[in-house]
This record gives sequence, structure tokens and C-alpha cells, in this order.
Amino acid sequence: MDNMVERIYILTRQGRAYTEEGCQKVIKLVDEWLGLAEDFQVLQGEKYNDSTVLGKELLDYAGESRLEALKCCIAISCEKIHLLGGTDHNIKGFIADAEEHPYLSSWEIFMEEIKTLEE
Repeated sequence: MDNMVERIYILTRQGRAYTEEGCQKVIKLVDEWLGLAEDFQVLQGEKYNDSTVLGKELLDYAGESRLEALKCCIAISCEKIHLLGGTDHNIKGFIADAEEHPYLSSWEIFMEEIKTLEE
């Protein structure tokens, strides 16, 4: 597969970094779901809970369709780990929501999206 995940963004409520064991669990989930590029990065921490920062980075990874959008994956941590692919829809929706609700963290914005998907 040509387009495999190059970047995994891990978001937590408080913007904390995962332990090495937690990162490995996320990496395994992403690899099983979408596949990983040979060289991939795991990005996490408080910086990415700033929706402006995350939105700018995600724009570089937006794909036109689900099949093309495998260059990034967003892992949202709560009771379980939710994975969202970097589709054009997910990324542009996130950016629009961040502009509409600038007081929300990246984690909060994606959690609202997950709630909508689960309804």
C-alpha cells in the first residue's frame, strides 16, 4: 500500500504524553487498522491539544478520500482509544469546529465528533 500512516497524533484530555507502553499499544492499533509507513512519528502532548497548532499540521495530511487519507491518524484517548483517519472530511471538519469553538481543546473537539458518530 502506497499511503500508510506517517504521523500518529495522540490526544488526551489533559494533553499529557503516553507512557512507552501506551504508545506501543496505539502504534499496534494503528498498524492493524491502517498500516504504518516505514518511517512514522508519534506526536503527543500539550502542544497538540491547541486546536490551532494541530489544525495547521493536519492540513498537510488531508486526503481526498478514505483510501488516500492514510498519511495521518488521530488517536483520541478516553475510556478506550478511538482512531480517526486523516480524511479531508475529518480534518476540515475539525478545523471548522476549532474556529467555531476556539475555547475547546483538540481532544474536546474530537470527542464531540466521536459522540456524533456513536449516535
